[in-house]
Amino acid sequence: MKKRRLVCAVVWLLLSALLLPALYVGTLADEAAADATDATDAKVIRTAAEFEALHGDGSYRLGNDIDFGGKVYDRYVVPASFWGTLDGGGYALLNFSVRATEEGAGIFNMEYETEADGTAKTDEEGNPIAAAHIYTVSNLTVGSEAHPISVSSTSNRLGVFAGYVADGSVLRFTSVTVYAEITAEGQQVGGFLGRTMPNRLLEQSLFSDCAFYGTVTGKGANVSGFVGYSANPIRFEKCLNAGDITSDTTNVAGYVGVTYGAKYCALEFVDCRNTGRISGLNCIGGFIGKGQYTARFSRSVNEGEIAASGTHVGGFVGYEKNTTDYLSGVTVSFDGCTNRGAVSSTSAGATIGGLMGSAYDSVRAVDSVNEGKVTGGTFVGGILGCFNPQQTSDSYKQNEVFTFTATKCRNTGELVINCTGSGSCGGILGATSWSGIRSVAVVDMCTVSGALRDESAEEKTTASRMGGIVGRFDKEVGELTIKNSIVSATIAGTAVDTVSGILGYTNATVNSDGSDTELPEETNPVVRRIENCLLLGQLTRGGSTEKTAAMATNYAGDGTLVNCFYLAGTAEKAEFGESGARAVTAEELSGGEIALLLGSAFGQKLGEETLPSVGGNPVLRNAAGTLYNQIHTHDLADSPFERFNSGSHTRECKICGEKVREAHRYGEMQDAGDGTHFRVCGDCGFETSHQAHTESYTDNGETHTAVCSVCKATRTEAHRWDENGVCVCGAKKAAVSEEEETTGTPSGEQETKPSHAPGIYLVIGDCYIPLAVVIVVSVVLLAAVVFLAVWLIIKRRKRI
Repeated sequence: MKKRRLVCAVVWLLLSALLLPALYVGTLADEAAADATDATDAKVIRTAAEFEALHGDGSYRLGNDIDFGGKVYDRYVVPASFWGTLDGGGYALLNFSVRATEEGAGIFNMEYETEADGTAKTDEEGNPIAAAHIYTVSNLTVGSEAHPISVSSTSNRLGVFAGYVADGSVLRFTSVTVYAEITAEGQQVGGFLGRTMPNRLLEQSLFSDCAFYGTVTGKGANVSGFVGYSANPIRFEKCLNAGDITSDTTNVAGYVGVTYGAKYCALEFVDCRNTGRISGLNCIGGFIGKGQYTARFSRSVNEGEIAASGTHVGGFVGYEKNTTDYLSGVTVSFDGCTNRGAVSSTSAGATIGGLMGSAYDSVRAVDSVNEGKVTGGTFVGGILGCFNPQQTSDSYKQNEVFTFTATKCRNTGELVINCTGSGSCGGILGATSWSGIRSVAVVDMCTVSGALRDESAEEKTTASRMGGIVGRFDKEVGELTIKNSIVSATIAGTAVDTVSGILGYTNATVNSDGSDTELPEETNPVVRRIENCLLLGQLTRGGSTEKTAAMATNYAGDGTLVNCFYLAGTAEKAEFGESGARAVTAEELSGGEIALLLGSAFGQKLGEETLPSVGGNPVLRNAAGTLYNQIHTHDLADSPFERFNSGSHTRECKICGEKVREAHRYGEMQDAGDGTHFRVCGDCGFETSHQAHTESYTDNGETHTAVCSVCKATRTEAHRWDENGVCVCGAKKAAVSEEEETTGTPSGEQETKPSHAPGIYLVIGDCYIPLAVVIVVSVVLLAAVVFLAVWLIIKRRKRI
C-alpha cells in the first residue's frame, strides 16, 4: 500500500516539474510578444535609439514618453526614409533639437528613399528616388508647453516633422500636437511641414484635431504654423494654430503660407481656429497667406491679430490669385466663419479685409461676420478688401463670369482707411477694381453696424469712396446688386471724400479697356441696382451731412433705387436719380410700417423693437389693415367654434384671420339609453358616434347587475341561461341534469384537465414529478450511499 502511494506521489511530482516550467515559459513568451507588438501588430518603441532606427513602411507605436536627453540632431532625427504608420499612443517626444544647415530638415526624411543606414537609394541613372508614399502620424505630442523643442536652419524647407515632402505623397496627421520654437534663415517653413509637392492623384492629405503652439520666425517667404508651402490638396478639420508666426517678407499665415500647383492645391478648413499673431510684409492671413486655387472655409474662426507692413492682408486669407495657367471655377468660400482679430497694415497702399484682403477670382461668403477692427490702406472692406478679377488670354475665350456674393453677412468691427491718395472703404466690400473682365457682385441680407472712418491726412486733395456696403464699383464690365440690407454704422469721411450709406462710388462703363477682345454690351449689361435697403447710421463729410448720399452718389453713370429708405437727417439726399428712396422718421420706423414695406427679408417685433432688422420676425397686415408679426400668439378669445372634422374644430385668429385647428375637448361619456354611449365636445357641441356598452356582470342570486366599464351605466335583469344552463354572469342553474346523474359532472362544465404537459410522471397525491427528475435524484442518492459505504469499509479496515 505504501509503495502504491509512493509511486503516485512520484508520478505527480514529475508531471508538475514538466508542466509548470512550460506554463511559466509560455507566460513569459506572451509578455514578450505583448511588449514587442500591440493588438494591431504595431512594433512598440520605448527608447530614443529605437525611434532613431525607424525605417520603411512598418507600423510603430510608442510605449511611453521618449526623452532624448537634450540631444541635438543635424537635419534629421530619423535619417532613414520612413513612410509607415506612427501611433504615438498618447505619449510624447521630448527634450531634443534640430539644427540644420541643409534643406529639408525635420524629424523625418520624406524627400528621398534611403537604406536603413540612411544611404540614399538611386535609380539606374544615379538619381535619388523620391519618397512618394502615404505618411500617417497619430495620437502624438512633440515637446511640451513648459519645454518646447527647438528647430532651426540656415537653409530653406524646414518643418518639425519634415522640411520637404516628395511629389505624390499623401499625409495624414490625426490628434497631433506640436510645441516648438522654429527659426529659419531661408523660406518654406512650417510648424509641421516646410514644403509639400503635388499629389497628382488628387488624394487629399489630412490634418485632423491637430494643434501648433509656439513660434515660427523666418526671414524668407512662405512661413506658417502648419505647412509653409503647399502644392498638395489638404483638408484641415478641428485644428488650431496658437503659435505666433512672423516673417520679414511675404506669404505668412497660421496654416498655409502659400499654395502653388493649380488644381493640385485645393484647401479645405472645417471647424478650425487661429489664435496666434501673424505678421509680415505682403500676403498675410490668419489661415492662408497667398492662395492660387480653391479654398473652402466652414465654421472657422480667426481670433489672432493680423499685422502687415505691406499689402494683401486678411483675417483668413491675404491674397488669392489664379495661376498663369488659367483655371475656371476657382472660388474662395466662407460659410459660417468669424474674424475677431484686429487686421491692420502700416502701408498706405494696402488692400485689407476682415476676412480676405484681395481676390482675383470668385468669392462667396455666407452667414459670416467680421468683428475685428480693420485699419489702414487704400482698399478696406469688412468682408473683402478688393474684388479684382484678372484678365487673361483664356478668360474671354471661356467667357467665365467672376462673382462676389455676400449673403447674410455682418460687419460689426470698426473700419478705418488711411491712405495718401484715393481709397475705398466699404462695410462689406471695399472696392471692385478695373480689370476689363466681366464680373458680378451681389450683396443680400447683410448688415453693417461697425463705424467707417477716413483717418487720412485732411490736406489730401483726392477723394476716397466711403460706402456702408460697397466703397467703390469702378469701371467694371458687369453687374452690382445690393438688396435687403441695413446699414446702422456711422460713416465719417473727409471734406473731399465721397460718402454714401450703401454704395460710395460708381463709375461702371462698358468696354472699359478699349481692346477688341471685349464682349459686346448686349452680353455684358451694366447693372447697378439697390433694392429694399435701409440706412440708419449718420453720414458726415468733413463734419457735416453736406453732399452725402443715403443710397449712392452718381459719378459718370446711373443706377436704380427700388423701395429704399433712410432715417431723416442721416444724409443730405438719396441720389441715383432720387426716385425709389425716401426719408422716414423714427416714429414711422418704430411702428413697423417700414419693416412691412421692405419685405419678407426684414422683421420687427411689434411693441418691443423700434427698428427693423434683417431676418427678424416679418411684419404683415391683416384684412382690417392692422399690422401683426408673422410669428405671433393667436388671439382666439370670443372667437366662435366651427367643426372641422371628427377630431378637431377651428377658431379664427383676430390678429391674422387664420383658422386655427384645435382638438375637440370632450366631456364624460353619456348613456344613450339604448345600450350605447357617446361624448359631446364642450366647445363646438360635436357628438361622437354611438358605441355599444362594454359591460361586466355581478350575480345577485335570482338576478344579475350589468355595469358599463366606459360610461358606468347600470341595469339589473334576470339571468339569461345558455343551452348548458350557464348565465353570462357565471351563475349556474340549481337543477341536476340527467348528464350529471350518470357522469357525476354538472351539465355544461368541462372535466378538469391536468395543468402539466404530456409525459411520464410519478404521481404523489396532486403532485406530478417528471420521470427525468426522479432519475437524477435517484442517481445522486445512490452515489451518496455508495460513497458512504466505501468510507465505512475503509474506516473499519483501518481499525482492524
